[in-house]
Amino acid sequence: MLTFLMTSLFFAPTAEAFCGAYAGSAGSDIYNSVSEVAIARQHGRTTLSVSNDVDGVMGDTFALLIPVPEILTEDDVHVLDRSVFDTLDAYTRPRMVTYTCDDFTPIYNDPCAMELEPKRNIAMATEYDASGDSGDADHNVDVEAEFIVGEYEIVILSAEDSDDLFGWLTDEGFQVSRATEEVVQEYLDSGSYFFAAKVHADAGIGDGDVLSPLQFSYDSEVFSLPIRIGTAASKGVQDLVVYAITDYADGSVGISNYPSISFEDECMLGEDFTDEFGSDLGAYYQNAFTQGYEAEPGADWMFEYGWGNGHCDPCTGEQPDEKLLATAGFDFEQMDYGYYVSRLHMRYTPDEAVEDVVMYTSGLTEQEQVRFIEPDAKLHWKFDVCGMGKMPGASMADCNYDPDPYSDICEDDGCGCAATRRAPQVGGLAIGLLMFVGLARRRKGQESDRH
Repeated sequence: MLTFLMTSLFFAPTAEAFCGAYAGSAGSDIYNSVSEVAIARQHGRTTLSVSNDVDGVMGDTFALLIPVPEILTEDDVHVLDRSVFDTLDAYTRPRMVTYTCDDFTPIYNDPCAMELEPKRNIAMATEYDASGDSGDADHNVDVEAEFIVGEYEIVILSAEDSDDLFGWLTDEGFQVSRATEEVVQEYLDSGSYFFAAKVHADAGIGDGDVLSPLQFSYDSEVFSLPIRIGTAASKGVQDLVVYAITDYADGSVGISNYPSISFEDECMLGEDFTDEFGSDLGAYYQNAFTQGYEAEPGADWMFEYGWGNGHCDPCTGEQPDEKLLATAGFDFEQMDYGYYVSRLHMRYTPDEAVEDVVMYTSGLTEQEQVRFIEPDAKLHWKFDVCGMGKMPGASMADCNYDPDPYSDICEDDGCGCAATRRAPQVGGLAIGLLMFVGLARRRKGQESDRH
């Protein structure tokens, strides 16, 4: 839903190969009320794509009102196919993977040779009269631009008083809630224009038809997302999932004016996963996120995914290609050095959303994903159990490995034998070198005898 905005409302760093099997995932579809946006940000230009789940039954009462920093033209506004969001969601969602003992078959008798990668804790042909009128004479509102894109009738408005703005919108058939009037006045005072959209009467939208996601682009020094205008009309908790696409050198995206949360992952799910959640990763993840959110006062956000240039390991869905990312607003002609995709997940109530979201690019390009290991008691020696750490008594023998032939020089590091397991081979090489030196000396002596 668009409640957060509506008023009715290449080269990648080398990564160690993943050796397990993909088991499942938890995406944006697990939440009761979730908004999704894709944001492409390059060189001070923002392209914002907004997904919605409004169908034709609500088409005649649909209205979207968003503050924008400049007057948009028809070239700045597009409609998208819903598949853009489906692909970004599937590609970045939290995931569960399966390992078996075979994934850790000793290499040079060293089951610790393979370790998990380190982690750091997104036109209709109908003619339209763009007359540029200033609206009803009773309302001091300027219509800066008006056009039709897809099924939407769009106007760009400026005003000094929110009461005038809402009066004009109501007269023109835009179904907007006056609960946002105070917040709208703040935007007007800051010099913002307003992008307003409603379903065009001749669009042919019928019952059950899903409205297209809307996309618009603008230049702004501030990298932000206006959430307050939607929360003023909301009555409950809202989840916001952001797919951010930036130049690779700019790295991952974060939120600067709200606190972040995290909880343990890269661990093996315990007995509560099957007992309490019936092996449903979505339910488990939602519960963990809720606990993290409730543990801290106010709105919170979490970094759920970050990876550059389309790679994934394991992949939970189709990798977004250049065509899809270009559709989402990323300009490959302006690209500095590849691209980086971030996924942020934020939760808030109307009272907690005290500011619009301000984002930043970190310059960090490490790969990060929220990943859990499917339960397997044989691998308790290898992985921590979420919330419990290493299981007492667990050992490599649970996988029925052959006895270690070099146990006398092996140092136990908690997951079998350390790299010193290779010491005998190094020793053998050293002996070989000594023998070679001795042989060379003997040959030299023999040559001296000949002379």
